[in-house]
Amino acid sequence: PADDTEAYRTELACALQDMNVPVKFAHHENGIGQQEIEIKAMPCAVRMGDACQTYKHLARIIARKHGFVATFMPKPIHADSGNGMHVHISLWKNGENRFYDKDAKYNMSQTMRYFVGGLLDHARGTAAITNPTVNSYKRLVPEYEAPVFIAWSPINRTALIRIPARYGNPRSINCEPRHADPSANPYLVFAAYIQSGLDGIKKKIEPGDPVNENIFHLPADRLKALGIGRLPGSLGEALEEMQSDDISKKALGKHCFDAYIELKKKEWHTYSTQV
Repeated sequence: PADDTEAYRTELACALQDMNVPVKFAHHENGIGQQEIEIKAMPCAVRMGDACQTYKHLARIIARKHGFVATFMPKPIHADSGNGMHVHISLWKNGENRFYDKDAKYNMSQTMRYFVGGLLDHARGTAAITNPTVNSYKRLVPEYEAPVFIAWSPINRTALIRIPARYGNPRSINCEPRHADPSANPYLVFAAYIQSGLDGIKKKIEPGDPVNENIFHLPADRLKALGIGRLPGSLGEALEEMQSDDISKKALGKHCFDAYIELKKKEWHTYSTQV
């Protein structure tokens, strides 16, 4: 259906196509003035990072032409849906999707289960990368479509990781971590996700059973019984988790890791000392 931002969204999608950033679809999202333009899968994380940066740059330029201001703040409007950066990941070798198993439940291979297990296991430790600003944690609250609880499900959008797939189609299955937001550096996010998933494969980390009920409505004792943790509640808490997470260090490299921690601690201190 038509809306006031349709012309803007169409021009942006066409400009991306012209710059070899393939667009899968574009539509108005749930929030006020909120847009979603999904980029088609690419075989290289670095190239996808380039595409994300191109997308942000063009979005701002074209918005000004239409009299709008484009923001990638995770939570720009109180009591409205925040902005997420959902990432779809699949693992390929010799032309085959290693996440697919036609005989397994949900068509999820054991390799995929371990990969998802790694993502869940390191979700708290990499949160300062995926959700890097104080504003990020205004989005990560229940009931506003952003995932808060560390769980997975094929259908449940209140879980951290969703498994979208057209069952029986080996090309479609992937895992979708939904907690990152667009204030994050996409290159660092992709590095953190890949290293977390590979660590899950290396250590054979099982993700547990899927949670197919609305996690936002579960009482504390039920969450505890299911072993469901939650993401950090602030940038300060996320930085504490990151400092002890070996995968964050591996994903960023020591030099970048140390510089990142120092920078973000200054941001958190500045925020904490102001009213």
